[in-house]
Amino acid sequence: MTKQENDIIKEFSEFRIYVDRQKLEPDPKLARKLKSLVDVAAFRGNQDAWARYFLLLAAFYGGGLGNAQGRGKKKEKAKDRLILDILRETFASSSLESLIEYLVKQASEPNQGVQTIYHQLVAGQNSLEVAKFLSNPAPDANAFLVVHLQKIGWYAARKFYTQRIDLSPSLKQRYPLEECCQIANQGASQPTKLLKQFDFQYKNTIKTYANARIFGVVKNKIDRDNLQARTKSFSDYGLLRHIRKKELREALTSSGNGLIQCFCLAIQCYQEIYQPRQNSSNRLQPPTQEQLQAIAARYNQLRQQFNLSESATGESIQDWLLTAAQAVRDYRSQSVDCSTEYVGELGNDLPDSIDALIQTEAIAHLKTAFEQAFSGLPKPVQDSLRLWLGLGFTQEDVARLFGSSLGWQTQSQFSRNIGKYRKKILPQAVIQNLSKTYPEILGSPKKIDQISSRLQDEIKEYTREFCQSYFYPPLAAQWQQLEQEERLILERYHRLRWDEQQIAEKLNSSVSEVKSKLSNSQEKLRTSLELYIETTFNIQLSVCNSAQPKLTKFVEMWLVEEGREEAPRQSS
Repeated sequence: MTKQENDIIKEFSEFRIYVDRQKLEPDPKLARKLKSLVDVAAFRGNQDAWARYFLLLAAFYGGGLGNAQGRGKKKEKAKDRLILDILRETFASSSLESLIEYLVKQASEPNQGVQTIYHQLVAGQNSLEVAKFLSNPAPDANAFLVVHLQKIGWYAARKFYTQRIDLSPSLKQRYPLEECCQIANQGASQPTKLLKQFDFQYKNTIKTYANARIFGVVKNKIDRDNLQARTKSFSDYGLLRHIRKKELREALTSSGNGLIQCFCLAIQCYQEIYQPRQNSSNRLQPPTQEQLQAIAARYNQLRQQFNLSESATGESIQDWLLTAAQAVRDYRSQSVDCSTEYVGELGNDLPDSIDALIQTEAIAHLKTAFEQAFSGLPKPVQDSLRLWLGLGFTQEDVARLFGSSLGWQTQSQFSRNIGKYRKKILPQAVIQNLSKTYPEILGSPKKIDQISSRLQDEIKEYTREFCQSYFYPPLAAQWQQLEQEERLILERYHRLRWDEQQIAEKLNSSVSEVKSKLSNSQEKLRTSLELYIETTFNIQLSVCNSAQPKLTKFVEMWLVEEGREEAPRQSS
């Protein structure tokens, strides 16, 4: 047996059983079965070809593929994306051979080995072991994949532990490395579920993809447990002080609330006006009557901008806040797959720990620290980041606009330097600003580096949101200039997902008229945004190849996500 054959057998039949040292334990039964397959298949392909082959077998014969009728829409999607979950339905009534031929036709290089293995094993069915395997391949194929993923999961769990757990004494006590590995093993135990979004057209291996997915499984589980535990420690007003808009909307929708926009604006006003001075914002006291009246006044001042007919009093604001808090608690307790975005806000509350900066209060300070750091960057860098991260312009186009003023003459120079500002210079400035609020925690360069590492995800996400929010006010202003019917059409099409026929029937109009007004109103928004950018940034977007499609996409995103409801976080 060659070394390559032996490596394939080991890869799919040896488990990692210790978390503190690299020791593997073979499964003799799996090893014997795999040896019979490797002996017959003359193809000595790489491990990924075998992993892809086993994944298709597990999905095709394991209760997914082959058991349902294919759907036309899924088949259309499969032409563009070779996702396992799409293929599961597209080729449900076809043969495995047809599916593999399709994969090779669409993406030959990463899937050619799969086809070779398939044909050689089919041809080798004179071997009793091979014939037995092919008669019911799903259980063994699934078992081979579990072994493959289990070793990958060990490394993913160790990476998560090093990056997220090891720096926190309290988390380290609650989630030792063994616990992280156990969570990873649970994710690896369901290969077709874990890999349902794996795209067969890409050259990246299942191992690379699974590493990221299992890292996410461990993160989601620990984040979810941490979130639920931390939620219980918050008062209603502490909870609402730091709730994110996306989660709030989902919670209110889940509760059947009919005044979602009103509630969102009310809580936005609450967060703006109620600024607690406590060291810990977990257990906030209720706002005073004067504060409730101020919140109601601010709400009433803003509601007409968002076409909200419901007015508010101090009493109704208090009722809305408590109702929203209960909706969030119910939503979090019922949620099966809680988003990891909340965990950056809800950390350990030990005051002498680095985790103190992951508390909700620290995230509030993070936003202020970020805005100060961003405003300290050179103006061309600020504008470059806004166009690149906010609107999605290509670096090539942004370099064409601002490269010369920054002294970065080539696109590669621009890419390298703007990357430094985003990944290093800006985060370091943010942490330095935070050190003014937390001098006892950020007292040494080592701790600053640790905090910077821990807050990377939060800073990265907030950078994108911050740059996007810069372009909300001009869109909101143009929105108010549209006719009422234009706004209704846009809302029903983008937010409520009505089609042109439904809108036409509602307005007693023709489909062609609706399409025309939809197109014209979107064009008004895009054109106004383009004019705002050219005037404010003193540039000509005609030199940018990506400007037109990116602005169109941004306007559509803003319409769908109702960016017009965001309070401006920065001045122009």
